[in-house]
Amino acid sequence: MLLDPLGDVRLANFNQFDLRIDKSFNFGNFKVIPSMDAFNLTNGNTVLAQRRNMAAANANNVSQILSPRVIRFGIRASW
Repeated sequence: MLLDPLGDVRLANFNQFDLRIDKSFNFGNFKVIPSMDAFNLTNGNTVLAQRRNMAAANANNVSQILSPRVIRFGIRASW
């Protein structure tokens, strides 16, 4: 049994700040592009989903939160 009818309860809105930086370097016909990506820069832990069943032992427990801050480095090369 559901605690509230579907659509009656809405989780809070959230903002997520992602960033990408890259720079290309040319060496004749060879091009190298190092890059850095940062996801969820503010490291928010916003609730994205909750269990909503009344009979379950875990009713209203958080089942999903926003992924933590992740930083990724990479290099692309083309010729």
